[in-house]
Amino acid sequence: MRKDMIKKYLNILFYMFSFIFIYYLLVSGTNYEILPSLLVVVIIFIDIAMYIADEYESSIITEKQKAAVYLKDLENQRENVEAIEQRNLETEKRNHDLKKNVRLIKDLIENNRYDEAREYVCKLEEKCSTYFSYRLYSNHSVINSLLNSKIEFCQSNGVDVKCFVCGKIDGVDDVELYCLLVNLLDNAIAAAMLSEKPYISIFLNCSDTEIYGEFINTIKTTECSGFEDLIPENNKDGHGYGLLNIYEIVKNNNGKIDFLLLDSDKVKVTFRIKKLVTKSRRI
Repeated sequence: MRKDMIKKYLNILFYMFSFIFIYYLLVSGTNYEILPSLLVVVIIFIDIAMYIADEYESSIITEKQKAAVYLKDLENQRENVEAIEQRNLETEKRNHDLKKNVRLIKDLIENNRYDEAREYVCKLEEKCSTYFSYRLYSNHSVINSLLNSKIEFCQSNGVDVKCFVCGKIDGVDDVELYCLLVNLLDNAIAAAMLSEKPYISIFLNCSDTEIYGEFINTIKTTECSGFEDLIPENNKDGHGYGLLNIYEIVKNNNGKIDFLLLDSDKVKVTFRIKKLVTKSRRI
């Protein structure tokens, strides 16, 4: 709508300028032979102005859409922090209840009521199975919560998933690292769920100087020709602002990212980002 308004005003400006210019030539008695050339110059000027306006409008739209993706990532991160706080509260409550449960089981055993003790332990195990499914993949609480939530989503939707994190996650801005991982995970999950045998592999290796990530996921074989769309330079339709954010985050952290088509139904994405060098590391 805004672009159409700009074109409308430029057209009005063109006609007004042309009318005033022709009127001036008629009144001043200027040589009419130069009139066509001058009109061509005016038309070229208007075309250039419209092109600049189009490019400016497109850049604004792109920045807004990228910002929307970034804000969504921040909102997801806030939800993960709240989930961590809620889980900590639940842990404190369960620790309190656990003491009472242990005391009850102990009393049953001391009174030789072994069958009741065994039955109670089975019920307690069944009740806590969901809670204890939360796993510690990483020392980073927010990233650990992110991995648990995405893996739980995959398991609930029939996606076979494997995850392994090696080393300590630090040395990278928390917000940027979260946005990088959540976008990579969302892309991998969305693609895998379209395949016949959904599968995702997540691997993070954190050394003293860099973080290396490797994401492998299945894709729909009939759409493997569209793999090139994953690369922003080849994305002519302006989609994939999550991918653009991924590229910017990797670039901001002096890193590198690669997309590789392993076979007809599987894609691997790898990235390396440099950790911030602190004084303690320089010593």
